Order: sequence, then structure tokens, then C-alpha cells
Amino acid sequence: MTSVSKELAFRANAGIKDILGQGLILDDNIAIIELIKNAKDASSPNVKLRFKDRTKSAPSELILKDFGDGMSIADISDKWLNIAYSEKKVANSERNKPFAGSKGVGRFSCDRLGKKLTLYTKASTGDFIKLPIEWALFETGMIDAEISTIKLRYEVLSKQEFLDEIGEPDFNTGTVLRISDLRSSWDERRILRLRSELEKFISDPDSSFEVTLQINEEPEQKISNSVFEDLALRTYNIESNIDAAGDLLTTELRYHGELVYSYEVENPYKFLKNIRVSIHYMNFSSKLFFKRKTGYSANDYGSVFMYLNGFRVSPLGNPKNDWLGLDQRKTQGTSRYLGTRDVIGQVSVVDSENLFKPVTSREGLVQDEPYRELTASDPEARVKLRNGETDYGYIPHIIRQLERFIVDGVHWDGLMDLSDPNRRNISEKDIRADPSNFGIRTIDQSAVKDAIDKTLRTSNFDIRSFRINEELIAKLAHEAEDAYNEYVLSFIQNTTDKSFEELSSIDKGNFKKIAQRNMEAIKAEKEARLEAIAQRIRAEEAERRAEQERARAEQAEKQEHDAKAREATAAAARDVAVKQAKLEKTEREKVEARLRVTADENMFLRLDATKDHDHVLNLHHQTALYSSIAATDAENLKHILLDEDDFDRDEALEYLASIEESIEKISKFSNYATGGKYKVALKSVKGNLTNFVSEYLEDLKQNPSELRRINVVNSLSEASEFEAQFSPLDVMILVDNLISNAKRHGAKKIAFLPSQSKSGVFCIADNGTGLDASISDPSQIFHKGFTTRTEGSGRGLFHVANTLRAIDLEISVCDEPIDGWSGLALEVTRIAD
Repeated sequence: MTSVSKELAFRANAGIKDILGQGLILDDNIAIIELIKNAKDASSPNVKLRFKDRTKSAPSELILKDFGDGMSIADISDKWLNIAYSEKKVANSERNKPFAGSKGVGRFSCDRLGKKLTLYTKASTGDFIKLPIEWALFETGMIDAEISTIKLRYEVLSKQEFLDEIGEPDFNTGTVLRISDLRSSWDERRILRLRSELEKFISDPDSSFEVTLQINEEPEQKISNSVFEDLALRTYNIESNIDAAGDLLTTELRYHGELVYSYEVENPYKFLKNIRVSIHYMNFSSKLFFKRKTGYSANDYGSVFMYLNGFRVSPLGNPKNDWLGLDQRKTQGTSRYLGTRDVIGQVSVVDSENLFKPVTSREGLVQDEPYRELTASDPEARVKLRNGETDYGYIPHIIRQLERFIVDGVHWDGLMDLSDPNRRNISEKDIRADPSNFGIRTIDQSAVKDAIDKTLRTSNFDIRSFRINEELIAKLAHEAEDAYNEYVLSFIQNTTDKSFEELSSIDKGNFKKIAQRNMEAIKAEKEARLEAIAQRIRAEEAERRAEQERARAEQAEKQEHDAKAREATAAAARDVAVKQAKLEKTEREKVEARLRVTADENMFLRLDATKDHDHVLNLHHQTALYSSIAATDAENLKHILLDEDDFDRDEALEYLASIEESIEKISKFSNYATGGKYKVALKSVKGNLTNFVSEYLEDLKQNPSELRRINVVNSLSEASEFEAQFSPLDVMILVDNLISNAKRHGAKKIAFLPSQSKSGVFCIADNGTGLDASISDPSQIFHKGFTTRTEGSGRGLFHVANTLRAIDLEISVCDEPIDGWSGLALEVTRIAD
């Protein structure tokens, strides 16, 4: 039988459109990101996104405009309508910077988003082209419906027709995609999620590329993300780079922006080049900062994100996505290893050689050898380095360096067994059995150095140069105490409004740790006070003995002279003493006169008293007083918490608030005690309240650490005077509470201004979010326990009102805004008789 040979060929059914569009691109946000990538690859300097809601006369729309190269008829026919063809694969090697996409299927994102597409485009030498597409035409389901048999008709418009339809005054080159009959309902929640994803995805080092988002007729908003830059000034963070040639690897570990150590090493990895890694350790305070900055908790936001050629690779870094094996490792030792909830950061790769390949579904990267060099975290799957040794991937290696520094070097918030400081595994059962045997682990300078040394010794890297900041490491021990105090205050604020039953087991454990540490501090203070008293007694006894010796010596000397000589000497001494006393009296009267004249304008400056012996004893007395109050309240609070049968929540909150107030007074008092200013700060004084507030504001402005993230405008020199009897310490705390309240409501600037009303003393205005729209009665904000913030305690403005009421003043929300200030406006006025 004669054999027959005939030719066959693949046929592309129209249904392939669904596979490449709605089938491969599984998320609307990723579809929009793909279209933005195409715009960037077309050399567009910016992209405009606009959503328009459905109306009676028009369907819902998403309009995406870019101002890049645009397309000619030939480009549309040969490239855009050529499925899976991508000129980027060919052109990548000819460009100075790589393309963001290269699969040739991103155009089907339009099908994912809407049922209809109208494409407008203009190339530099081409026509003004309009191409409408109805995706339903491709959904026949027939066996012979090949995609190439479905014809699309384009139009060539005049320039004015083109501009009218795209809504632009002028348009030289670029592409506009009008996607209509949207498949999803873009409500406010979905828009917010898109904005969050855009902020994460768009991390382009080329700052000239911008994306704006507009909803209906609202103003355009630029999408930006500066949270990681701000975090660098608030955290321990490690940054590492492999240069564009792949020759040199450099690493720096920083604390609040200051260098701790750095090193350079010959790049040990075979494939990796042009990569930047930035990882931040998220402790309690930095997580609070992150939430205030972004509106998201750090855990809900994500962990370590991967960026390829300026755009994020999803879902790497999403919550619960453990692409670097951090959480898997943390299960082996929760106190020894960092997990995804402990770190946040970015990995940026610029890849012009197509080494890192996104999977077609746009969900992650192909896990080939370059990917493993970047991410290998399993001891059994370590990669082979250039020198023949095996080691972990680049990112896990850098994270472990940060981990060793944090855990072994500066893990101040971990518990320590006082009887065995080297012990690591401490269980809750052990703590319950003997709470007094455990304390807070503090920073040890030698431990920090040992952690750094161990990091370098256990690495397979060939270190070329190494630098360490000895001065900063010494300072870290002092920073730890401040961090713990911040943690305590934040903890109190975050649990004040909860009942005992609502507290988590972690919160209950933290209550014990705080109480334990406070008891230790009070005990140490008591011992220091007793020692000071003992030293004073010893000093007085020594002085008494010396005085006796001097008296005996003088008596012996007098006996050596005759009576007449002694009388003459005594007379002369008396004359000199009288004259000196007169001179001193005259000088003292002059000084007192000058002080009376300038008493008002120098009241705050008079806090600079000298630290003589009696003042030191006064310092011990006042510190002991507030510590004793806090200790008593803590003991009472402990009894209430342990009394599960008759737990009184309100009474517990009262004791907790009292502890918080005592801590605040001790903190404020300590700041001025170190400068010798406590003498006046503790006593009730009479004077000009307005001048005192003004001088205190100027003193704060001389100490930038007191006014972090807010600028204070002081115009009280023009305000009217108000004579009153007041406590300087209470007034200082009052001012601090006003500034703190403004910062917590988003203010970057606060002003203390003269009042324009007859009974007014002064006004306070800021540029924050203002009064919450849900508050019907503005006076509520001064009531005890009132707050609009989940983490607030409602005591700040209550303390302000209470302090003013004690000196016959009251505070209220202004009826009208103050010119130039968009936030909250308050006025302090005299209480009417």
C-alpha cells in the first residue's frame, strides 16, 4: 500500500481570548498593573487612570491614558493583534533599561476588566486611529470560529475628533484605552484596595514615571509610596546591593539612619547582578509608626516585596505568603528567628537579560537557578557559590545577618532569667511559677560586637573591607531604656479601654512584665534614696566633727595672743563685717528690684536653679512621692485583676490612668530635674500664664527631640496677659498634651495665637484632620475617656480642661475656623463670674 503524506497546522480558536485574558490574569488589579507596564515600556512619562460610574446614558468605564510612542496601523496589525508576539523580547538587549513586561499577552487585560474596548492611538508619523473591540464577538463557542476570521474595523479620525473623544486639549503621541461595561463593581472598598496595590507595585527608581488616579469628577491624585524611606529613620534596617556588573556586593546595617557596620565582598553568586535588598526590623514602636503612616497594620500590609524592573511581582510579600521560608524557620525557635511579621522590606531587581521570568499567570516567578540563588532558605537546598562552597540564597543570607544582630545583640524586649542570664527557652509556665525570677533583657555592648563578629565568621563571603561604628553601639544601650518606656506608654494607651476579659493572654503577660519592671524601678529608687539619706547623715557628721576641730584650733590661737590684741583684731573684723554686710544688702536689694521688674518675662527661665545639696534631696523626695503613688496604684490594680469573682473594670481603669499620669509626671519632672529646673516646676507660682506658656514653647523648640514630626508657631508675645496662681509642671504637661493631640490627628504644624475675643486669653490651631464629623457636641472632646481613636485613652484633652479650670479658665472649640488653619481650632477663655 502506498503511503500518503499531507500537511497539518495548529488553528487558534476564538476561545483562546478567554484563556489568555480572563483565564490567565486572575485579578483585576494585576490586569491594571499589566496595562501600566505596557505604557511604561512604550516610554510614556506618566499614566492617567480614571474610573467613571455607570449612568442612565453611559456604561461604567475605566480610561487609561499614556503619552508614549503610540502605534501606527502597521504596529496594530503586525504587533498588537499578533497574539503572544512581543517585540520586547527582541528589543530588550538593545535598550539601556529593560522592559517591564515581555509575554505578549498583557493586552488581554482589557478583556479581564470590561466587555468592550475602544483603543485610541497616535504614533509620531501615524494617523489618529480609533479601534473599537467587542469581546463578545470572540465568544461564539463554534469549532470553526478561528480568531483570525473575526474582523475588526478601525477608523482614522481628524485631530479634533480624536481630541474630543479622548478628552485632552492636545495629544502628540500615545495610547488611550477606554474599557467600558466593566465586569466588576468598583466600589469605594475596591478602589482603596487598588490604590494600596498600586502603591506597592509602583516602586520605580526612575522618579520621572508617574501614575495618577481619578474617580469620576474628583481631582487627580498621584500614586506614591514613601513609607520605606521614612521607616529607614525609625528602625534597624539592613541594605545590601550587588552592582550592575555583578562584581561587588556591599552591605550596610543602620539604626535610625545611622551606620552600625558595613562591608564589601566579591559577589559570590553566579547569576545575580543589579539587585538591591532593603529589610527593616519591625518592633512595637515601628509598627505603630507604620500604621499611622499608611493606615494599615504592618502585618496586614505584607512583608518582603519583590520588584522586577520597577514593578512588583505578586503575590510575593503578601500577608501569609512565605516565599523566603521565614515563618517555616521561625517555628523551630520563635525567640531565635525572625518571621514575616517581624520584618518588612523590598527586593529590587533590574534584569535586562531575562534571567527572572514571571509565570504567565502573573503570579510569582519561574523557580529556576537564578531564582534559587536569590531565595534558597532550606539547608538541604543551598546553592553552589563561585568559590565552590554552598550557602543560602542572597536574600535569606542578608535577613539572617539582621536577625543575628537583633536577637543576639540588641533584643532588649526579651525576657531574661535573672538566675541564668544565658538561658534562652523561657516558658509561660516558668514565669507563672516565679515571676520575680525574670526581668527585661537590656542591651550589652559586648553582645552587639559578638553578634557582628559571629555574622562575619560564619559567612562564606570573602570580606574585603569592614567598618563598625563603636560610638553608636555604645549609645544603643541608652536607647533601649527609651524604647521600653515608649512601649509601656503605648501598651497602657492601647489597653485602657478594654475589660480584663477582653485582654489577650499576651496583654495579660505584658501587665505582669510592666508591673515587675515598675516594682524593680521603685525598689531601686528607694534604695538610692536611702543611700542618699545615709550619705547626707555621714556628711553632716563629718562637717560637725570638722567644725569642732576648727573651734578648738581657734581657741588655741586666741590663747596665744593677749587680750588687747584680740580685742583690736575682733573690732577690726567687726568693722569689715558690717561694711561687707551693708554692701551685700545694697546689692541684694538691687537684684531683687530687677527680678521684680522682669518676673513675668523670665518666669520659665527661673527654673534654672543650681543643684545644691537641699535641691538634690528635694529631687529624691519628689521622685519617691510619684513612684510611691504609682507603686500603690499598681499594687491595687494587681489585686483587682486577680479578683476574678468581683472584677471592677472602671476601678481598674482609674488605677491604670493614675499610673499613667504618675509616669508622665516623673518623665516630665526628670527632663527638668537634670537641668536644675525642678525647684519652681513643682511649686505653685503666681505670674503671667501667657508668658510662661510662650517661654516653655521656645524652650521646646530648642530641643528638636521634644517636637518630632511637628512644627510649632509661637505668637503669644502678642497675646493679652493673664495673672494666675498655677503649677508650672501641670502647665507644661497641658502644652505637651495639646501638641500630642495635634500630632495624633495628622497635624504637621500647630500654632499658639492671640485671642481676638474680649474674654479670650489665647487660641490653639493646627493643620490636622480637624473635628470628626460624627461628633455632634464639640464639648465632648474634653470629657474624661472620650476618644475617636481605637488606641486612644481619652485623657489628654480632659487633663487640659481640668488644669485650666483650676486657674479659672476654660477651653472650647472655636465656632469658626481660624484663617490659615484647616484643622482643629481651640480657644482658652476666662470663666465668667
